[in-house]
Amino acid sequence: MFFAERGDVFIAGDLLWYPIQGQPKIRQAPDVFVAFGRPKGDRGSYKQWEEDSIAPQVVFEILSPGNTLVEMINKHAFYQHHSVQEYYLHDPDRNEIFGWLRENDNLRQIEQMDGFVSPLLLAAKLRELGIDPDSV
Repeated sequence: MFFAERGDVFIAGDLLWYPIQGQPKIRQAPDVFVAFGRPKGDRGSYKQWEEDSIAPQVVFEILSPGNTLVEMINKHAFYQHHSVQEYYLHDPDRNEIFGWLRENDNLRQIEQMDGFVSPLLLAAKLRELGIDPDSV
């Protein structure tokens, strides 16, 4: 299992993420998210101000028949605004995946997903294996 031995990687599914204290209407529940630098453990929600202000760095969404275009546009805007570093959207009906990487202040679409590997997840896994990702 990915990152099972690491105590500083929090992975959650369908957990409400509140990025701003005192603003409970500003929230999102990604299908899956990864937050590096945060301990494992049960949480009722991910309150960013209680997590050393660390936003989830990697987010995955899986389209379902109930998702609307407006909903997905709003999710993308939320992730962009709240500093997600990598955002992936999977459409299981079409067997397609789309991805965006943070470039400065924007999430830039990944042109070619075929063979693409998440830079953050790969680097973290290499470090877990004792390999400096900058040396590869």
